[in-house]
Amino acid sequence: MPGPEESTASFDVAMLGNGDLRLRALVQAQTLVYATPSTVRALRRALPELKGEQLGLAHWLLRDLAQAEEALGKARNRSEAAEYCWAECLLAKGESSRAQQTFAKLQNTYADELRHAAGVVRCAAAEFDTRVEGSTKALHQALKSAGKAFDESDEGAFFRGRLAEMEGDPQAAFDNYEIALQRNPHHRLALERKAFLLDLHGHDDEAIHAYERLVDLPPVSAQTLTSLGLLYEDQGKLERAMACFDAILNNDPANPHARLHLSDTRAARAQFYDEDLERKEDKLQQILRIPITDFELSVRARNCLARMEIGTLGDLVKKTEVELLSYKNFGETSLNEIKDILRANGLRLGMERDDGTIDASKLRTEVAPTNVDALNMPINDLQLSVRSRRTVDRLGCKIVGDLARKSEAELLAQPNFGHTSLNEIKHKLENLGLSLAKR
Repeated sequence: MPGPEESTASFDVAMLGNGDLRLRALVQAQTLVYATPSTVRALRRALPELKGEQLGLAHWLLRDLAQAEEALGKARNRSEAAEYCWAECLLAKGESSRAQQTFAKLQNTYADELRHAAGVVRCAAAEFDTRVEGSTKALHQALKSAGKAFDESDEGAFFRGRLAEMEGDPQAAFDNYEIALQRNPHHRLALERKAFLLDLHGHDDEAIHAYERLVDLPPVSAQTLTSLGLLYEDQGKLERAMACFDAILNNDPANPHARLHLSDTRAARAQFYDEDLERKEDKLQQILRIPITDFELSVRARNCLARMEIGTLGDLVKKTEVELLSYKNFGETSLNEIKDILRANGLRLGMERDDGTIDASKLRTEVAPTNVDALNMPINDLQLSVRSRRTVDRLGCKIVGDLARKSEAELLAQPNFGHTSLNEIKHKLENLGLSLAKR
């Protein structure tokens, strides 16, 4: 499989100017455009230099359908690819009747391309979505007329699923979406409807998995990111939720829904951290009240602590190593005993604050609530080596915050992951002011 660099190099905007451009070639071009963010940016930069069909196709690739429809509508002698894109734009605009006529014409001319038959069926489905009278019957007829090859394709299974949804049979719809995905694991619409049904019926974990698969199939719609972000938020995965809403705003800074969701999630995160610190304070106070006599210490260490009037862990953590070692008959062996006990309880010597209390924030935590922008960065932005990236993917890390919650031991336990890769990850995190979890 070609790497990102090869994919970027193989896309040439000049191909969009081919007057005989086939739809199959355009679909391949779409895959190449979204191979890396830099390719998308390069195509956007090229827009001012394009015109006619070439400009319309570029807008279609970038999912700017209103601009694509305007440019393609002015183009003469449109290629198969341009005619298909124009019909898609009409359908998105709500002109399903005109779109269906164009798709039907393409179906007759290019019988080997099942996407045109799918277009005809999509128009019938769109009429149902807009509550056009008799649309269910029209969809039945469209599916029947599409032919055997279409019926046995991923598109055929998908639209049988849509019909089942329209007729109020979600289980049959789900089953057909599964068939479509078995035939084509990258069928975006089938995956979207599957995720929607799972979400609708409360299967949150499975819905999240389906939406995460969609995120790996760019271009990703704002609706997909919104749905995934809300599910993350419901599960308390606030950093991941914010990453979803941030991604929407990166492409559409004025999106009011994403702004509102991001604001709500930030407020929830602030409240979460306040409540989390309060829980830590309560837990800490319980630990600090544990009597020293509850622990197995050597006679020498126990006697020394008794003479220092240290009766609880709270008394002990107020002392420093220097203070303990300065006491008569208290040496390194006794000190190590004490440090082992404290370490087992998430404590250390010298935790007293200026006001004489113990700071709960000094308890060992997985990731401190700092440097939130860095925590929300996509893993891709770290530009890890292939071996490190495979390990990170295997662990299910989508954003930097996920990685920062892993410990060195967890990473080193992964196959084909050694200290070279570990040091690479530690260095990348250090550059962001972060570190791996201490456990």
